[in-house]
This record gives sequence, structure tokens and C-alpha cells, in this order.
Amino acid sequence: MGDKILKKNNPKLTIKIIIEDQVINLYKLKLMYSSSQLLYAKNVKRDQGNDWAYLNIQAGDPFELNFPNNPKWKPTNYLRPQIGELIMIFQTINEGHGEDEGTYLTHLVTPIENVLGYDRNSTHPTTRLVLCLAKAEPIIKKSDAWNFKYPNRGQICDFDTIKRMKDKDWGISRKQKYFFDLFTIAQTISEENLTGIVGESIELEDELTGLEGLQGIN
Repeated sequence: MGDKILKKNNPKLTIKIIIEDQVINLYKLKLMYSSSQLLYAKNVKRDQGNDWAYLNIQAGDPFELNFPNNPKWKPTNYLRPQIGELIMIFQTINEGHGEDEGTYLTHLVTPIENVLGYDRNSTHPTTRLVLCLAKAEPIIKKSDAWNFKYPNRGQICDFDTIKRMKDKDWGISRKQKYFFDLFTIAQTISEENLTGIVGESIELEDELTGLEGLQGIN
């Protein structure tokens, strides 16, 4: 596919992104992902759990996934997932936001570039461009049978860090299939979004930058 340029509203910032065939094929050729590609989990949070993050993002949307600017993890941890590998996004919300207090699964995403960006207007300024492959509709409340204590702090975590609470832990393949099957992977993408991903540039709207959680900021 060759290199593409992502142009943000800040004209000084451009991010070179490499679009790989497997991401494009998902939509142009309607290829299926499988549970074995669900390799990572990422916790996100907006306003300390007092508001939702990412809920404006729908299946087929490219968007910037935000990370804390932590030198322990940047850049190695944030670049661990390869293009085409799946990350499950979840978040814990406080009481009073339309759902019961608790932890919810919201999206499956895959990276579509191998470099990090920077949003100087955000409290979580490190970014990576991803594509939403599935949004839970409705959002999925975590069962009490699962312990999400270990995949935390906004870093990319191995999927096997999700554990069973009391009974014997499951093998990784069984876990992957259980959570993968909770989502429906999109088999089509809008012409507008497809053009944005493979075209000359992607223009990001002003209202989708700089606000924690609105654009999925951690």
C-alpha cells in the first residue's frame, strides 16, 4: 500500500502511517478475524471513572488510542501489538452514568500504524492510530467470575493477565474465545472511512482532540 500521511489540525504535526494489507483486506475482502488474534487488553478511563471513554467510536472508525506519557512503558509497550492483532478495551465507571457501577467491555481494536503520535493538549498525550473492529452493543458488564486487577494503568497487557476469580484459571485459548465471542466483528466499513484509511490523508475533527476520554483518552 505504501506510506500515507495523517494530518492533524495542528499543521506542525504529521504522522507517517504504514497501512498493511491485512487491515485493508478485512473490509475490502471481508476476511474474518479469529479469537487467536485477541492478544491484548487495555484499561481506559476518563475523569477518574466519572465519564465514559470511547463511546462515540463505532465499528469501522479509525481513531487515536491514548496512553499516559510514562517513560517505563513508552515506546516499547505501546508498540507491542502488531497491525492486525486485537486489543480488547475495557473501563471501570463510577455510579451515576447510565449504567451500574462496574467494569465494562466496550471495543475490539487493531493498530493500523507502527509509530506513536503526540497530542500536547491531552493529559494522556501519547497516541497510536487504531481501527475499531467491534463495539459492544450494548456495552458488556464484566462478570464477577473474572478478575481484571492485573491489566491496568493504561498500558498494553497480555490477554492472559485476565484471571478467573475463584475457580481454576482457564487456558489462554479458552479465555480468548470466551471474550471474542461477546463481540461481533464488523464485516463492512463505510465508504467514507475506507477512503480515509487508504486515501491520501485522514483529517481529524477539532472536537475529537484534546479532551480526555472523548477520543478514547486513557
